[in-house]
Amino acid sequence: MTIDSKFNLKTLRRDLFATLFAEVAFLWTFVRNDSFNWLLTIAILVGAMLVVVLFWLARLKRVSIWNDEIELTSPLFPFARRHYRFREFDYMLVSGEESNMKLMLISDYQPVLTLKASAYENFDELRQALRIPERQQMTVDPSREVRSKFVWWFPLLALACVVLVAVGPAIPIGEYLTEGSVGEPAIVLGCVLTAFFLILALFFFSEYKRITVWQGRIDVQPLLWPFAVRHYNLSDFDGVYYVTNETDSKYKVSTRERWYMLNGRRTLCIAENVYANFEELASATRTNYLGEMKVGVIEQIRAALGKTYYTPQKHIVNCS
Repeated sequence: MTIDSKFNLKTLRRDLFATLFAEVAFLWTFVRNDSFNWLLTIAILVGAMLVVVLFWLARLKRVSIWNDEIELTSPLFPFARRHYRFREFDYMLVSGEESNMKLMLISDYQPVLTLKASAYENFDELRQALRIPERQQMTVDPSREVRSKFVWWFPLLALACVVLVAVGPAIPIGEYLTEGSVGEPAIVLGCVLTAFFLILALFFFSEYKRITVWQGRIDVQPLLWPFAVRHYNLSDFDGVYYVTNETDSKYKVSTRERWYMLNGRRTLCIAENVYANFEELASATRTNYLGEMKVGVIEQIRAALGKTYYTPQKHIVNCS
C-alpha cells in the first residue's frame, strides 16, 4: 500500500502570500520614486516575486511511502527523485506540538529528512507509516564537535538589513529637496533615520552568534564582533529554560528556544528560527533544567537587555 503526502494548501498559500506581500512592500518603498520608469518598476517587482516563488517551490517535497521505502519528489523538478529505505535511519525525532510538530529522520547523528505538520494535511498518517523508532531528544556523538549552522534565509535577511540601513533614510529626503539642494530638515531627518535603522539592525543581529560545542565546552563568537569570543563550560551555567516564543497567537505560530542562564540572567540563547541545526545544538548543550516559559516580543527585548529572572543565591536548580 502506497501513502502519498497531501499538501496543506491553505497554510502554504498563506505563508507564500505573506512572504510576497512583505517583499513587494519592501521593494515598493525603493522603486516608487518618480525617477523610476514604470516598466522597469514592474519588471523588478515581477522578477523578485518569481524568485521567491521558485525558492518556495524548491523547498516543498512530495512524499510517497510504501513497504520500507520513502520517495521524495520536488514539485519544481518532478524528475529529480530521491529514495531512502527505513533501515538507513537510526531513529525518528519528533518535536513540537499540534500544528507546529516537526519530524526529523536521523542517520549517523545527522538529520536527513524533515517533515512539518503545517505543510501536510495527512501528517499523522505519514508519521504512522514510517516504521522507525521514535525519540523525543536527539542523540549527539560526545566525541564529535558540533558547530552552529544558520537558517537558509539568513543571507537574504542580512542583505535586506544592509539595504534598509544604507538606502532607507534617503527615501523621505527626496521630498525635502528644493531645486536640487538638500536643506537642513533633510539632513536632520536622514541622520535620525540612519541612527534608528542602524540601532535596530545591530540589536537584531546581536542574537546571531557562531557556536561551537565540544566535550562540555562552548565557544560563542558574536557575528557583529567576531574577535570577542567567549568561552564557557556547561557547568558554568545555572541551567537552561525551555522557552516557547509565541510570535503569532492568531495562527499559533511559535518557535522553540533554549535560554542558558548565568547569575539569574540570560547569557546565551539558541533559537530554532536562527539555527538550522537547533536540535543538535540543544542536545549537545544539555544541562540543568530550570523549567519552561512562554514569552512574546516584549519579554524577548527585556531578556536581551539583561533582565534578572531570579536571585542566584536563593534559586534552586532542578536537574533533569
